[in-house]
Amino acid sequence: MLLLPAPIDTKLKSCAHRTARDIARSFDHMTIADVRKIESFQSETPTQKIRVRVNFFKNGKFASVTARKSSAKTNPGTDEFDSSVAIFAHFSCGDILLQDLVKFLIAREARIRHDRGLRELVELSDHDLETLAATRTGARWSSGRIFNGAEIEMALFKEVARIEIEARQSESNHQRLFAASTGREEREAARAQIGAERAATAKWYDRNKERLLAMSYSDFPGYCEEDQTVLLRREEQVSLR
Repeated sequence: MLLLPAPIDTKLKSCAHRTARDIARSFDHMTIADVRKIESFQSETPTQKIRVRVNFFKNGKFASVTARKSSAKTNPGTDEFDSSVAIFAHFSCGDILLQDLVKFLIAREARIRHDRGLRELVELSDHDLETLAATRTGARWSSGRIFNGAEIEMALFKEVARIEIEARQSESNHQRLFAASTGREEREAARAQIGAERAATAKWYDRNKERLLAMSYSDFPGYCEEDQTVLLRREEQVSLR
């Protein structure tokens, strides 16, 4: 089974790198003594801790991020998270921030779906849920790096599964049946949307069959062949590289 795609905007990459470069510019005039004061000075790639705030439009879509240097002595507030910027790598200084931003947005999306009653995995048995959660750890996801639509799906599934398992630990069978009943209409709408995506993917596959036959599906364990093809299409549709 597939989840609805997470609304991850490809502009995240430029936004993250632009924000990181703004922070990194402040390092240009640092002295050796200043650098030595940084906590991560002894590592091969010294980094500066930053506190990041994510801004959203009224409709909930991602708008922008702002960041400032931080000692991380306080916990992040709502729509905030901690990250870091590589001090001496201006061209790749935003790589860490980009990954942390994507993971933050995926976790937020999973929580929003659960809170509004869209529990996409609620109909799975405990055994099937735990098996899928353990199986869907593709080779590329094992590193925790998220660069495309397929990896976003795998990361979102793990987070949605974690929240679902956590919810089941504190609810009765009656509460779970109630949740399954009240959210049925929204789950059916989600399935219809994914069904339309599968139909579009079938046409896409026919147009690209020769190229796709040479590609490996081994990075998508736990997904049927049809859904693996959908993931290949999502992989090409959303790229953060």
